[in-house]
Amino acid sequence: MKCEKVDDNNDFVRIDSVIPIPNSSHVEIDFDRDGGEYFSETIPIEMEDDRTLREYSTVSFERNCATISAKVGRFWELEGDERIIFL
Repeated sequence: MKCEKVDDNNDFVRIDSVIPIPNSSHVEIDFDRDGGEYFSETIPIEMEDDRTLREYSTVSFERNCATISAKVGRFWELEGDERIIFL
């Protein structure tokens, strides 16, 4: 299975996963390109065994699971030109 890390990207690319927005930083998303419905949520990332929250992150996603066109500095490209970002 192909899994290639892409660093230092400065162009809009289609991302097939949620897009993490660490510490409420700015991520440039092209909302006009696809006409989707975009949302942001704060979700738990890591918990203790007793479910005490250790870490959370804000993520952006498209309501119908469509790709998101965004400028992201780092992503991973998988087989079939699928691009994801790990939380």
